[in-house]
Amino acid sequence: MRYRQVDLNLLVVFNELIENSSVLRASRALGVTQGAVSQSLAKLRKHFDDELFIKTNTGVTPTTFAISIAEDVRQSIAFAEAALGGRARFDPAISARDIRICMGDMGEIRILPRLLSKLRKVAPRCRIFVLDLWGEELKEGFERGEVDLAISGRGPPIGDVFQQKLYETGYLVLTSKSNPLNHDLSNEDLSGLRHVAVSPGRLEHLYLDDVLAQGGIRRNVVVRTANWVSVPHVLRTQPDLVSVVPQFLAIAYRDFDLKCLKLTSALPSVEVFQFWHRRATSDPYNIWLRAQIREMFGRQK
Repeated sequence: MRYRQVDLNLLVVFNELIENSSVLRASRALGVTQGAVSQSLAKLRKHFDDELFIKTNTGVTPTTFAISIAEDVRQSIAFAEAALGGRARFDPAISARDIRICMGDMGEIRILPRLLSKLRKVAPRCRIFVLDLWGEELKEGFERGEVDLAISGRGPPIGDVFQQKLYETGYLVLTSKSNPLNHDLSNEDLSGLRHVAVSPGRLEHLYLDDVLAQGGIRRNVVVRTANWVSVPHVLRTQPDLVSVVPQFLAIAYRDFDLKCLKLTSALPSVEVFQFWHRRATSDPYNIWLRAQIREMFGRQK
């Protein structure tokens, strides 16, 4: 096992570099010399076969790989601290805790059913409360401990929060099966169609117009709705309309007598994250909850 060859104190150094973005600040936080931090970083680079941190004018910045493992490292340290410090553990099998998560309609469609199925097995007495708090309301909810997690495709929310990427998904075009379109659509095709769009009124909604504009697409929007839930109902009754939607939503909505069409030009993917307040980073319950949601998506980036 490769972890047996690694001094786990190196992970603490890695975490301080993530937190401080500076060898000097990390050394001060750890109470060691800059040379000691640099030596530890050299060992980490050799182990992971990645540069991990790149020098900048103001300190260091993490590589893409370093960012991808940062939360796993934080959780490993938190688990070790809980075990060594004798902190009370969270036992999901007997807990009757209310789980409070902020997510939008996309999250409820994509995540909530799977999370509920998972928790009914491992935490049968817990209840899930989906909250609709964003912006300042979410910040205050985090600070008061009234929100455990937020799941969103935009962020991070205002406040002292951490984030972890859960998954990403591309786009498809959704329309009625009665629509004569039956081929992949170009940017020019999309610009000439009549669209149903979702206005980005809250944090969980994506600025899809901006994404499409990057591809030179200007939609002829005839309907703007406040959320994604109404989109399949509109498309089913208006066969001439189309809607550009995240791939997982398009697949989920095919049961509404709709069909999916591909795009000939790829659009930037939708990235979805989970967010939590700094105060909950080392909390055994919050660590467990984050792990349950992360595991639903495996190593998907």
